[in-house]
Amino acid sequence: MESEQLSFRDELHHRSNERKAFEVQLPEVIDDALGRKMVNDGFVEIGQNQEIVVSLNKFQEGPLQSLFPSLKEINEDYVKGEAGSTYFNPIPGLLDYFADKSVITAEDLKLGKDPKPMFYSPKTAQEALDIQQIKEADFYLGFWELSRPGRAYKKEYLETGLSAAAVEIACKAYNPNHGNGFVHNKQLFVYNSQGRTEKITADYFKREDSSYGRIKEFIASPRTFLENNPKLAESSLFKAEWFRKKTDLKGDILKKEIDKNGFVMLLGTRHFIGRNLANNPVYMVSKNYAVVTDFDKEGLERPISYFKIQPKTEREEGFKTLNAGQVDLRPFDTKKMHTQRKDEPEAEYQLRSKELEPVGYLWDLADKIQKETGINIFKVNFSDAQVIGVIAKEFGEEKVIGLIDNYGEDAIKALNSAHYDIDCAKAVMELGKTEHAKEIFEEYSKITDLAEVFSDLTNICRLGRRLLGEPKIFC
Repeated sequence: MESEQLSFRDELHHRSNERKAFEVQLPEVIDDALGRKMVNDGFVEIGQNQEIVVSLNKFQEGPLQSLFPSLKEINEDYVKGEAGSTYFNPIPGLLDYFADKSVITAEDLKLGKDPKPMFYSPKTAQEALDIQQIKEADFYLGFWELSRPGRAYKKEYLETGLSAAAVEIACKAYNPNHGNGFVHNKQLFVYNSQGRTEKITADYFKREDSSYGRIKEFIASPRTFLENNPKLAESSLFKAEWFRKKTDLKGDILKKEIDKNGFVMLLGTRHFIGRNLANNPVYMVSKNYAVVTDFDKEGLERPISYFKIQPKTEREEGFKTLNAGQVDLRPFDTKKMHTQRKDEPEAEYQLRSKELEPVGYLWDLADKIQKETGINIFKVNFSDAQVIGVIAKEFGEEKVIGLIDNYGEDAIKALNSAHYDIDCAKAVMELGKTEHAKEIFEEYSKITDLAEVFSDLTNICRLGRRLLGEPKIFC
């Protein structure tokens, strides 16, 4: 009986909502199927002077699916999916619908503010990459803030060859509603949510946006992202050298793990590696190749195989899956690394040699260091060992081996500060020439051991800022 009463109440509520749009005179610009639906469902109210009063929470929390039929009724192109797909995407349609309309929130209406555009939605690459236009843009929501943007977020609806992710990142860095970025001493600074300035980093986007998963490829590896988004890289908005973090030192390294079913996800594609290697690390050593590692009897991490990454294309919906036999998994053998296979085209061979050479070099360097110092640089992990290889190439093997021979594992820990800035390695080697180097390296080693208690380096930075304060330009 109670359920019947609830059903009856729901029906009355539904009928009341249906009448609402007809009782209120809609402004001409939204006097259509979608306008009536948005009023009925609480997305929009009409002010006394015909203002379009929007509920931002409704657009952010959704669900937006209820707007599908009305969007389609106005213009079928608004919800048109990718070619050959049955998936319908409301977000481009909403952006187009609101493009020529000014709206206001109830709070701003009470404060006497003027209406403004609903969404940030530049129409061309030129507009999206123009710092002046980004700075001047005033809006309520970025398209990325809509309820469950999902695949719609990835669709290049701008038709300019510039991905939606790149547009989002540029806006978040420079628009006054977000980072309000500015360049100082050849470095980009942004304002964080506390109103303080900091150097631009991938971590900034991670901290300032709880739903950063949409731009996880940028956060994981800014330099790789810039390589894959040439229009953004060619603009004056971002420079690769601004991002010297652990994930993108001298050739980005993105670490993943093989799942329990034997797959690893890279660039939108699930690559089958093998169930017997579940939980093994996989390193994306370039945008084309990945290396699988394993641990030997002594617990040391070593490369065991490599494969070519097959990214998902723009036309492919959802996740692409490559099963057994579709992934060209080959043993990692430094002796065969530079040998062209019979069935391998010249261009493919040159690419493979170039991009896997740093990993092969690291393997040979590790053997050389162990023979001369008795220390295995893989005792840390593959990613940290890679930094040692970078430093050896940059400043010379003899200097690196000599430092490790003199100061042991403490020197390796000190050199790994280059994860965050390659210049740190130069400072460490200069410090190694001083009489107090041993004591300093030992103390630094103790500090890094303690720091491992923290899951994120950001925790340490925040603690330091609270204790020591921070200048306006925090370098």
